[in-house]
Amino acid sequence: MGQLRIVVGCALLGVAIAAHSTSGLAQTSTWNTGAPGVLRGWPQAGAWQTLLAKRPDGTLSCLMLSGKTENGQLQFVAGLRQVPGDLALLVSDIYPAKLTGDHVALLIDGVKVGDFPITRRVDDQGPLHTIGADVGSKDASRVLTLFRTGGEVRLITAQATYSFPLKGSAQSMANLRECLTEAQNLAPSSASATPPPAR
Repeated sequence: MGQLRIVVGCALLGVAIAAHSTSGLAQTSTWNTGAPGVLRGWPQAGAWQTLLAKRPDGTLSCLMLSGKTENGQLQFVAGLRQVPGDLALLVSDIYPAKLTGDHVALLIDGVKVGDFPITRRVDDQGPLHTIGADVGSKDASRVLTLFRTGGEVRLITAQATYSFPLKGSAQSMANLRECLTEAQNLAPSSASATPPPAR
């Protein structure tokens, strides 16, 4: 009988919580796996979306991406990945043959900005295959400025050209800067956990 009272009491507590919940808030329950994935998304700006993501190695990165969907299926995605001190061009496609070659050429408004070496290939993200091309510190500031001010971007691999309008990219770049600040503040501190000495 005592067990039944506990069950009924828990059920009534659940009903009471549900009745007093704020309908505008999204309450969730998820597994605590620490798995990689998207942690936060900013509102879409034009064709661009900024995301804070956790990578498989546990580090946080910021993404500014655009892509194409056909019949509800993602066909390709491309854009920027930024972590403190590192900027890369990203291209993901359902067809791995489109991602061949050893570099990605970047064009803004038809003018070639540079050829950037492919330094990373990932083929375990479901149907998408991904390449990353490091921009390098020498060109990072210029590439970020051109993404903000340009009208069109083209990322070119050995077999394919990915073109996107840069409309809305200025807001998305502001979101990328905010994302980077958040990622830096969420990253574990490399300093010792020992409190500083009292003065």
